[in-house]
Amino acid sequence: MIDNIYSSAEFQEITEVNNSKGIHLSLLDASGVSCEAHGIIHNSVAKFGVLAPFWIPSFIEKHSDIKILDEQVSQLLRLSLEVSTSIEIRLPPSFYNSNIEVLKYLLLKNGFTISDVAIWQSIDVGKFQNGEVYEASLKHSARKVLKNFKKSCQGVLQEVDLKNHQMVEEAYNLINQNRKSIGTNLKYSLEYVLKLIQLEPLRIKIFVFQADNTPTAAAICHITSKNILYVAAWGDINTGLAYSPMYNFASSLVQYCIDNSLEYLDYGISSSLDDYNPGLFSFKKNIGCFATSQEKFIYQSEQLRD
Repeated sequence: MIDNIYSSAEFQEITEVNNSKGIHLSLLDASGVSCEAHGIIHNSVAKFGVLAPFWIPSFIEKHSDIKILDEQVSQLLRLSLEVSTSIEIRLPPSFYNSNIEVLKYLLLKNGFTISDVAIWQSIDVGKFQNGEVYEASLKHSARKVLKNFKKSCQGVLQEVDLKNHQMVEEAYNLINQNRKSIGTNLKYSLEYVLKLIQLEPLRIKIFVFQADNTPTAAAICHITSKNILYVAAWGDINTGLAYSPMYNFASSLVQYCIDNSLEYLDYGISSSLDDYNPGLFSFKKNIGCFATSQEKFIYQSEQLRD
């Protein structure tokens, strides 16, 4: 099992983005030990975590000395510019690794600038003993929706057997139907999901939430680190329910995380500078999410800057 899905060499090779190919760099520390850095080149731009939720380089998991990390960033910069005209990097929020904030500083120190800022929202599941404690911590309005849903129907969380491609497809189609209802589509195909499952079968989790034995919502999730479940995509469909199933779906996912010793339920980006979505932010806040920031860093070669 790889340390992080999005930072592996294998992940870069299954991208569906046209005119893209993997970039694989070998960075050496002072002792001569190699740390691999994997990303994608797209339109002559080296992208690390930009065509994915984020990027966690292996060197910040091996080193905490700021001088060593600075040297790794310098090498990353030099080697990337040998094969590209500019570099884009998107890191995860700081709760993913204690060295994230140091790495942000070093990127700026080495000439990167911030090109975008996003609001990232997650639930600190580790502070709840069980789902009942989680639900009790929510605002009155959220607790009311949870209570009314439970009165009107029975909700059950089902984890999809990833070997059952028909169930995987049904969950994918349910989420994509949700996207189509708001005028868009999932950013990746069903074939991509199947490749990701083949690549990391232990890290991919797909859930269906049933109301009175009828599938009403689904989620495609990734275990992005040993203690974090990231919700890559989720949504519900209109089945005529009196109350939205999403609050109860969220509560069921919290209970799943508690049962499986996961400390964070990560819902990712709610808004960025280019996509302000206060409604989504408010919904995630109502289900108990705290907010952090995610920056996108860019470095352009001297020729482009001139």
